[in-house]
Amino acid sequence: MKKITINIVLALLCLNFPAAQAQPTKTSGKLTVGDQFPVTAIKDIINTKTTAIDLNKQAKDLVILNFWTTWCSSCIKNFPKEEALQQQFKDRMQLYLVNGNDGDFKRGVQIVLDRYKENYGKRLNIPVVYPGDYITNLFRYTSYPHCVWLNKQGKIIGITDGEALTAANIEKALRGDPFNLPIKTD
Repeated sequence: MKKITINIVLALLCLNFPAAQAQPTKTSGKLTVGDQFPVTAIKDIINTKTTAIDLNKQAKDLVILNFWTTWCSSCIKNFPKEEALQQQFKDRMQLYLVNGNDGDFKRGVQIVLDRYKENYGKRLNIPVVYPGDYITNLFRYTSYPHCVWLNKQGKIIGITDGEALTAANIEKALRGDPFNLPIKTD
């Protein structure tokens, strides 16, 4: 009888887990499209002359936070494309590579940056935020890359995968057109 009771209790607990995971994003405390991004200063920036940026004083119309990690080969493979997009839209858009893995060490991040320089003959010209846990903890995701799009007012207008990071979508966001891309929810 005791074994049956334990099995029933365990079964009921298991039924509760999907319900807990299905809670709306607001209940979970994680940010989603339409929310105001609460961080006004991006700090711990490496790979640039500046170590912190005040988003309220930044004159860019669009900020994209691209979450990555040192073991994500597709993230690293996309760096040249992302650098080209940053250069193309440098006057109106700022891309930040936010290291989203608290298991990464600064030395590992630096090794990735050094290899980029060796492979491409130049330093990666995108600000890298490390450690980025004060930003990554605001979002729910399990896969990389994970991109968060912020308008000039700091409102989240999109949460996408890395494939959505294209010149056409950046132009659309800069024009203020409706951002109809699927929301990445993993």
